[in-house]
Amino acid sequence: MSITGNIYGSLAYYNHLRGKLDVAERYYLKMAKYGCSDPKMVAAYGLIQMRKGQFKEAVESFNQARSMNPSAEMRTKIRLNRAVAYYKLGDLPRALKALEDIKETVGVSERLYETLGYLYILQGDLDKALAFNLEAYEYEDSNHAILDNLGQTYLMMGDWTNARLYCEKALAEKSDQVDILYHLAQIELHDGNLDKAKDFLQRAEKAPRTALNDVTDEMLAQLKAQLEA
Repeated sequence: MSITGNIYGSLAYYNHLRGKLDVAERYYLKMAKYGCSDPKMVAAYGLIQMRKGQFKEAVESFNQARSMNPSAEMRTKIRLNRAVAYYKLGDLPRALKALEDIKETVGVSERLYETLGYLYILQGDLDKALAFNLEAYEYEDSNHAILDNLGQTYLMMGDWTNARLYCEKALAEKSDQVDILYHLAQIELHDGNLDKAKDFLQRAEKAPRTALNDVTDEMLAQLKAQLEA
């Protein structure tokens, strides 16, 4: 591996940690060109690739990082993030299997609860999703993703009271998260509060989004059409 690549990787990681993602990406690209021997930096580049929707490339970065003999903690993070990429590539069963294996062999974590809880919703077994997301809530009751997962589970089960309760708790933790705003717009529409629904939808449309968010332009447009009907 090139010393030059490691230097570029260090610069990329430094800017990444400080939220300067465009700058970080430029350095990561140079790191990839020259090669890097630090699995932490290679795995971090995979996260940037996922934000941009480059999920196949992200899997390649995670695999490369895993082959570099990372620490046990880093290996678990790589496996978890790679599972997200599998899901985004359309392979939900593989993503679920990977996360459940981490749960069994390594144990639970806040990030695992966030991710696996959402994938259980997508799997369609809402009783299973509810039980797991309630367990997640007991583990950490101020995580906006866990709260939103729980609210979305109740929403899909038709329990609008609890859906509102947990989505509003999620909003209190993170007020500009597009998924939370979208779910609250759905709840307000169901309850007949059209002005509030429109307000949440407008906020969702303006909220920052990456390819890792599951709310799409099409979903926002469909809800807008319902509100304007």
